Amino acid sequence: MKFIKNLLVINLALFLFISCNDDDNDVVNPDNGSATCNAVDFTIAENVGLDLKFEAEKKDDYTYTFEVTQKDAAGATNVSQNVSNGTNSFVWGVGEGEYNVCLNVAIANSSCTPEKTCKTLIVTAKNVVDFNKPETEKTEVFKDNDGKYKLRFLDTNGNEVN
Repeated sequence: MKFIKNLLVINLALFLFISCNDDDNDVVNPDNGSATCNAVDFTIAENVGLDLKFEAEKKDDYTYTFEVTQKDAAGATNVSQNVSNGTNSFVWGVGEGEYNVCLNVAIANSSCTPEKTCKTLIVTAKNVVDFNKPETEKTEVFKDNDGKYKLRFLDTNGNEVN
């Protein structure tokens, strides 16, 4: 009888040990920091005048951090971070120069590593001059053969202003 009691006590202790054990450390967490957040693409579109709108798809629980690195015609570089203040879009006024715009996305309650998406926009002196021509009606952003985004200016008929 003593043997059965001891066996019962050992089984009960084993059951309690297994039941109360904190298994959280043994579970593989997909958000352990080694996974990357899903990249989010963004668009560059005309806004008003030489202002452009940079906009990403709006997703719940996402925080958007845009960074603009501007190299002006003289070669000086300026970096502006968090220009979107966490939202999925911002408006930026451009002058002559090259702009490298990058987007990092973080997801609330996730420790995934933000993935960076970057695009380069080139604005030439010709574009700035063309914008001031009276026949210029709107700006248009297009992707050139080199993969970089550029501006062109259109008249009322949609023809490029030369």
